[in-house]
Amino acid sequence: LESDNVAASPGDFTVTLQDYPDLRNEGLGLTGWPEVGELLTLTWDLANRGAGALTNQVHERIVISNLTAGTQITSFERMVTNALPVNGVVASTFSFTPGVAGLYQVRVTADSRNEAYEWDGDHTTGEMNTATADLQVDQYWDITQLADPPAAGTLDGAGSYIDGSSVTVTATAVTTTLPDFFTNWNE
Repeated sequence: LESDNVAASPGDFTVTLQDYPDLRNEGLGLTGWPEVGELLTLTWDLANRGAGALTNQVHERIVISNLTAGTQITSFERMVTNALPVNGVVASTFSFTPGVAGLYQVRVTADSRNEAYEWDGDHTTGEMNTATADLQVDQYWDITQLADPPAAGTLDGAGSYIDGSSVTVTATAVTTTLPDFFTNWNE
C-alpha cells in the first residue's frame, strides 16, 4: 500500500444513499381457456416500488416451459422503454398457444439484463424480479353423435371430454314404429 492513501477520519461521518428504483412484476394472470390449441394471454404489471425513478430502459424476459414434457416453449426478451416514476406501473401482455397438454410454468423477469441498480431499503429483495405461475393445460376431445335416419332412435353421450376420461355413449333404437335394427357404430 502507498503510505499517503491511508488516513483515519477525525470523527464520525454520514453516508447517504441516493434513491434507487426497485422493479417488481405484480399481478401475473392468465386469460383464456387453458386447453391445447387455445390462445392464452398473460397479463402483469411492471411496477417501480423503489424510492427513485427508473430513467433508463430495461429488458424483461418471458419464459414458458412445459414441465410435464420437460421442454421450453419460448424464451423471449423485450425492451421496456417507459420511464417509471416512483410507484409507476406499465401494463404488459404476452400471448401464446400451447400445442401439447401438460403442466406449464410461466416466468416473467423484470430487468433481466441487470441494467438498473435497484434497492429496496435493505437489499433482501431488491433484485428478486421474477414472477412465476403454473397452469395445467389439458387436451379435450369432442364426441359427436348422429342417428341415420334421425328418427330412428335416441343418442346420449355427445360432448367435449378431457383426455383420459372414461366416456359412455349410448344409442337406443326406436322399435315401436318401424322395424329398425341397430347395425353399427361408425368413427
